[in-house]
Amino acid sequence: MIKTVLFDLEGTLINSDKTQVPVLKELFKFFKINNTDVDYIKLIGPPLICTFEKYFGKENSELAVKKYLEIFNNKKITEISKVKDIESCLNWLKQNNIKIYTVSLQMQEVCEQELKILNLYKYFDKVFADNKNSPYYSKADIIKDITKQIELQSAVMVGDTVYDYNAATDCGLKFIGVKWGYGLEELKKQNIVLAENISDLTQKIQNL
Repeated sequence: MIKTVLFDLEGTLINSDKTQVPVLKELFKFFKINNTDVDYIKLIGPPLICTFEKYFGKENSELAVKKYLEIFNNKKITEISKVKDIESCLNWLKQNNIKIYTVSLQMQEVCEQELKILNLYKYFDKVFADNKNSPYYSKADIIKDITKQIELQSAVMVGDTVYDYNAATDCGLKFIGVKWGYGLEELKKQNIVLAENISDLTQKIQNL
């Protein structure tokens, strides 16, 4: 019986590309980088600090974090939305006294703000996100902090990218991928169990 579910945030619980992509584009513009080859969707998932160091230089990473938050907070975050029917799964988990955590490499204040805007924050026992702003702070590092408090055998990670899968398996967690989100093609290459929709996801959790 599963007692704990760890959810990735962006792409798994919420659709945030219509907000995140314009913020990233504006940030690139601020640093006067006009790179038409950048796939901004693929930047939603990996640690932002790594992206900042790669494109803007390590010496500018702290400024990039500050500017990113400034741009994000000045945007009207009306373009984000819940993944369709996600609350039916979250409600079922709460009714069955299953702990629910969010695990994200997005910045903590951004994660919490997005969840609150969408009225999803109430479902989560805790939001675990990037507070260290370090290129060495991976999703696996966050999960390791959580696994000190839970039973690995009764926990599962749900995510939409191969980064989620690698972090979960590195920490000895079960993993369920989702067909919606931003990393389906890479997940398919790994031959990972994938949920077709929210109903299927809930059923797969029940069957573990």
